[in-house]
Amino acid sequence: MAGGAAERPAVLIVNVADKSPPLERRAAEEIAAVLTRLYGAEAKLVAAAADDAENVIHVGSPPSSPAVQSLAKQWPEQVH
Repeated sequence: MAGGAAERPAVLIVNVADKSPPLERRAAEEIAAVLTRLYGAEAKLVAAAADDAENVIHVGSPPSSPAVQSLAKQWPEQVH
C-alpha cells in the first residue's frame, strides 16, 4: 500500500451458471454485495469466468454449474 492508502481490491468474479436455481443466484448476489460493501471490491456476477480470471468465487452445485462440476472432481472422498 503506497502512502498509507488502502488499495482497492481486485475485481472479483462471482461465477453463477445461467441455469442456477433462484437460491444459488440469490447467494451469488449476496456474496457480491457483501464483498463490495465490506472491501470496496468490484464484484461481478458472470455465467462463465474467463480462463485467465484470477479472483473467482464459484457459487452452485455440480448439477447446476459446469464450473463447480469440474471442481467437484477434485474434491476428496467422504471419510466414513
